[in-house]
Amino acid sequence: MNAISATASTPVRHKERVQGSYTRLAASFEAWTPSADFRTTFHQSVLAEIDRRLEQRPSLRILEVGCGHGTWAREIFEHNSHRAIDYLGIDFTECRVIEARRRMAAHQDARFEIADCELFRPPHAFDLILAVEVISHVPFDRYRDWLARWHNWLTPGGAIIIIDKERYSRHNLRLKWDSIKRRVLPRALCGRSYYFTDEFGDYVRTLDYPSFGRLDRIARRIGLSPRPLFRLNLFRALTADRPASR
Repeated sequence: MNAISATASTPVRHKERVQGSYTRLAASFEAWTPSADFRTTFHQSVLAEIDRRLEQRPSLRILEVGCGHGTWAREIFEHNSHRAIDYLGIDFTECRVIEARRRMAAHQDARFEIADCELFRPPHAFDLILAVEVISHVPFDRYRDWLARWHNWLTPGGAIIIIDKERYSRHNLRLKWDSIKRRVLPRALCGRSYYFTDEFGDYVRTLDYPSFGRLDRIARRIGLSPRPLFRLNLFRALTADRPASR
């Protein structure tokens, strides 16, 4: 969830804040486990898509952008323990990649690299590209560049799957309200945060959850074919296919 690069519209300080937050909070994120809704969203979108594709072909190449400490890689390989999956996870936070390698050491077909998404050069095309809670760290004006880059990394007939919380969800509105309170009220009057303790303050300030309607429109403009959006409470999953003829 953290492959951000510095560009004119993505200042270096934003990249450093994201990377620094994940480094400082590494122990907390390593101890984290997905909620039931989050896991169901992943299973219904990603694992179901993997199952469908492996019914039609003998193997699958998967890239996960922002792989973190390997939570979703483990889900993939536990679900597909006897099937041919060539998985590559990239993340720009070194300590998280090291932890992912440790966790997944028994799986020779799972590789992890320290890499910045905007500088990364893929070794080959992929059948699936996953971005789980990554877009929420990407400024709105960078969406098109990121999706276009992933489009170019897909095999014909491949797909991108983006999972995140919706910009207009209750979760995000509460985060915004917490942020406003901390800017305008004395600390003693702010009360308890809805979701995050104070140690997550820098991390929360890097979050800007996506509008999935906007992602859908951008995907269509660059030649992808989005499917109907998967919704489960706070979570959304957008699957967008690259046409097989292109």
